[in-house]
Amino acid sequence: KGNIFDRRRFATGTQLSVRNTRTGNVLLKRYLFAEGTEWFDPNFGRTGGEDVDFFGRHLAKGRKFIWCDEAVAYEMILSERWQIKFHLKKYLRIGTLNGERLRKKGVKGIMAVVKTLVTAPVWFIGMLLFFPFGKHLWVRPVLKLSYSAGCILAYCGFSLIRERD
Repeated sequence: KGNIFDRRRFATGTQLSVRNTRTGNVLLKRYLFAEGTEWFDPNFGRTGGEDVDFFGRHLAKGRKFIWCDEAVAYEMILSERWQIKFHLKKYLRIGTLNGERLRKKGVKGIMAVVKTLVTAPVWFIGMLLFFPFGKHLWVRPVLKLSYSAGCILAYCGFSLIRERD
């Protein structure tokens, strides 16, 4: 009911930015995997983010990725991923990695961190308002708070969780 497994969809033909790319149910041309090129950076193996890095490198080369909304895929989700604890750690980890990335950007990363600082209280208020009405309503703000905490702390030099289980 909380829709935490739902992913954003786009109209067929939409050209994707790196923010909206993902490797689940993707069809790629073979030349992207030419011998001698690094497909996925092994440095991301335990942290995640290898797909964002992959698409970012190819978009920087001028390549385009186009959404096809008719290409629907279904997947089995392991029972341990049904737990809120799993998603809290995931969002904290992703926030941590983004906070570290923003810290490396210096001044350019400050605006993104300020945005996170401004939205965190909104997520907190949302969590409090939705709490009496059921988990399916308050889980989303809690996950956003977990992301925000990871991002802000990592930007300040405190990385709580970097690797996936």
